[in-house]
Amino acid sequence: ESLAICEYVAERHPEAHLWPTDPLERARSRALACEMISGFSSLRNECSCSLFARVPSFAPSPATQRDVDRVMEIWTECLERSGGPYLFGAHFGIVDAMYYPVLTRFRTYGIALPTENIQAYAQTVESTPAVLQLVKKARGEPSLALYDDYIKMLGGDPNKMLGGDPNKMLGGDP
Repeated sequence: ESLAICEYVAERHPEAHLWPTDPLERARSRALACEMISGFSSLRNECSCSLFARVPSFAPSPATQRDVDRVMEIWTECLERSGGPYLFGAHFGIVDAMYYPVLTRFRTYGIALPTENIQAYAQTVESTPAVLQLVKKARGEPSLALYDDYIKMLGGDPNKMLGGDPNKMLGGDP
């Protein structure tokens, strides 16, 4: 279970500030991690996770749009409460890591980030060293035909962002 692994790492490395230090904020953070793990089924089913694909004219179903709206609500509330740059303040934490795949889905399917605050958050997460390392590592991994075929079926390019500088992925450049 991913949350159990995250808890273990947070306990072993408190200096990483993976959970907020304030007990109430830590509880909120854990609740949002649980929501990420158990929720957003329409978004997960309709929008596969791909770092390098782009689908230029995707229109989410109403159920997926509700999931998107809920994520934007979470991000907005967290950023307003914490002041950013991450969801719970100054440190890239477990909740940011858990919501990063959602951000990649938004980039892949051209789902707009509605506010400057959310756009700044996305750029901050995408330029976080751990995320940049993940993207670099993913460039060397084989693609999966099942996912690539789905992207192509939607009129997308599974390798649109594969070439070049990983920093060019910032902002969802086409």
